[in-house]
Amino acid sequence: MIAYDRLIRDTPNVDYYATFDNFRVGVLQAQSIEQGLKLKDATGPFNIELFGGSPDDNNSYFFYNGAMSVLQPYIDSGKLVVASRQTGMDKVSTLRWDGATAQARMDNLLSAFYTTKRVDAVLSPYDGLSIGILSSLKGVGYGSGDMPMPIVQRQDAEVAFHQVDAARRAVFHDLQGHPRPRPGHRRHGGRGAERERP
Repeated sequence: MIAYDRLIRDTPNVDYYATFDNFRVGVLQAQSIEQGLKLKDATGPFNIELFGGSPDDNNSYFFYNGAMSVLQPYIDSGKLVVASRQTGMDKVSTLRWDGATAQARMDNLLSAFYTTKRVDAVLSPYDGLSIGILSSLKGVGYGSGDMPMPIVQRQDAEVAFHQVDAARRAVFHDLQGHPRPRPGHRRHGGRGAERERP
């Protein structure tokens, strides 16, 4: 048996596991925040909140750990501030990659920690979560007037995301090489589909 993209755990019946460099995917996602906020040169501090994938998905931990390898030094130095203090997959994971769950959590974060401060970035490992996060942010006025939309990166370039916000940047899985960011890329299907959209 070959497990493709998702490792089937707790069974002796998997012979091979074919996947992408999911740690690198997380690195790329965090680098889009690093570049967007100009963290290498800016003074800060900037407020960020963290979202992880489903705790029962092996890939979620690679995405998160890859992203934190970039973001943690900025958090440690105080240039990035997690106002909620919710870090670690035990606190930031999103069961079943559910966008509604992500939106509800973002609603709670905004009401509890951001009534008098602004969120500057949100780490989100998947388009479906980002859609919910963006809906929450727009619901309290981000993206209009003097409240610019925070940096919310994404992965998978799902068509539904483009209907919500076509300007965001995606990480997609290149079957010819390593994952890399590409503006405006779209493809058919949900997580795991790899056929490019013309």
